[in-house]
Amino acid sequence: MTMNQMQYFSTVCRYHNITTAAKILMISQPGLSARISELEAEVGVKLLERTSKGVSPTEEGARLLAHVEAVLGRYRLLQNDLPAIAQGRSTVRVGFRPYSGEAEMIQLCRDFQQCFPETRVVFNEMRNVTPSLFLDEDQFDFLATTMRLLPPDWQEKYGYCVLGEMEEVKLYCHAMNPLAKLGEIGLAELDRCPIAFWDGHREVLERLRAAMDSRGCVLNHVATLPQLSGIANLICNDAAVGMLNGDFVDHIGIIHGCRLKQELSSVFLSGGPIQLYLVWKRSSERYENMRKFIEFARKRSRQQKWPIG
Repeated sequence: MTMNQMQYFSTVCRYHNITTAAKILMISQPGLSARISELEAEVGVKLLERTSKGVSPTEEGARLLAHVEAVLGRYRLLQNDLPAIAQGRSTVRVGFRPYSGEAEMIQLCRDFQQCFPETRVVFNEMRNVTPSLFLDEDQFDFLATTMRLLPPDWQEKYGYCVLGEMEEVKLYCHAMNPLAKLGEIGLAELDRCPIAFWDGHREVLERLRAAMDSRGCVLNHVATLPQLSGIANLICNDAAVGMLNGDFVDHIGIIHGCRLKQELSSVFLSGGPIQLYLVWKRSSERYENMRKFIEFARKRSRQQKWPIG
């Protein structure tokens, strides 16, 4: 089975029409039909059901399609990574998630490039709840993250050092919102107030819900959003208050960081400063450019007397 055959089969299944798929693939309709017939002969089963409404995969075809899409997905990753492979001796690929060390990673990379300008740094931002999978699959070389997003055996599995520490996120509102005029806000001030959350902070949302229920207050939860920019837009338009990181919004004049009463601070800032980790596959230390990056990061950790593994 060739890559072309898999691409042909995938495209026909996506558009449910051989004529349309042939135009997209820029081959003749009879030629595409012949290639599909050859694939069916090779596999030994009928893969497509042809009706007056078009074509769709049979039960066997759907099972094959799942494997085909996985192979094509990996092939696309390979194509995207070819430039980095070609420049492997001078490229470092780093990954991070929102609220999980992006500012600290970017600063580390800027300082590193000042010392090693010949090294190219490529940045990747992820939304997956298990970003270490991207590290395991070699989609990047280094990951900035908190311990919460790492697997239980991460200290044995990866090399690591502390990248920095951050205060937990805080509550922000529009500068003209009545909350901004208060010295401090607590649970009563949030009663029925529209509030938005990032989808990575659902546990904080549940803590707030429980705390407000215990006080007889109503939580007016208006949104759980996948991007920080969405929460910032709601705040900028005074449509909600929300949790944000100061590094993300302190430069925006119309956004105000609220001082919290202890009853609310214990909900939003439950654990104090959070350590941010830089982790990498231990096999990465064999490569010169990655070894330079690791030693540069470790040196900073030693200066701060942070853990190194």
